[in-house]
Amino acid sequence: MQVENPSDQELWIRVGQGQTEAFSGLYRRFQQPLYSYAYRMLQSREEAKNVVHELFLDIWNKQNTLPQVQSPKAYLIVAVRRRALRSKHHNRLQLTDDIEQLVNLQPDGFLISPEDIQLADEAQEYCRQQVTAAINQLPQRQREVIYLRYYQELSIGEIAQVLSISYQTVSNHLQAAYQSLSKEKNLAALMLLSVLSLAFLSVI
Repeated sequence: MQVENPSDQELWIRVGQGQTEAFSGLYRRFQQPLYSYAYRMLQSREEAKNVVHELFLDIWNKQNTLPQVQSPKAYLIVAVRRRALRSKHHNRLQLTDDIEQLVNLQPDGFLISPEDIQLADEAQEYCRQQVTAAINQLPQRQREVIYLRYYQELSIGEIAQVLSISYQTVSNHLQAAYQSLSKEKNLAALMLLSVLSLAFLSVI
């Protein structure tokens, strides 16, 4: 018997219709990537778990009024990003809808971890560490764009939606990151370029 594997949009629509199994499916599909993204921003496992839990609780409570979205994954990442920013700064800034103001206050966060880098040979831990260090030397926005493009596998348009910037700006960040890494002469940078080449080639 063929097991049904609904698309993201089909799951989202069914959640809006009040289907409990669809909500469970949505949670199973996106809980881990959303938690991973929130953790990159907050650097706190407990805060990241809380942000994701509260998001899904809101979705469940508001299932009858969920908006129609083209990309549920991008929509959920936008929601997690907003909640993570507010969580990170709620002791330093009153709650605000001005997300760019929150971003500007964000310190040098959003660090990539070695676990995010999938190399052909998983035994090459040293190289994984070097690749991670090479990414984390890039400006924060470039790191975040790389993470969304490579690890979360979002399209450039979806990244633009998540970060509230233009398509061209996302492309510029990817190009700038690629050019910066191309100037590095160490083995880690060369490996990084080969690992991320598919993420960059579409905009270079």
